[in-house]
Amino acid sequence: MYQPIAAAPPGQEAVEVDVLPVATAMIDRLVRHAEVISLRGDSFRMRGRDLGRVPPAETSSND
Repeated sequence: MYQPIAAAPPGQEAVEVDVLPVATAMIDRLVRHAEVISLRGDSFRMRGRDLGRVPPAETSSND
């Protein structure tokens, strides 16, 4: 995947750079001291949305 750089000096050709290693290195520098936090359970943001789940059976008390 090559993407030419648009800002070449006048009179020179645009240099082609492989952007994947550059992007990977930039992300690595940003997150190298980050901690990964794994969250489980239903999303608060997605509550109330029908995601194709079968709703839990309701228990009725006919005492």
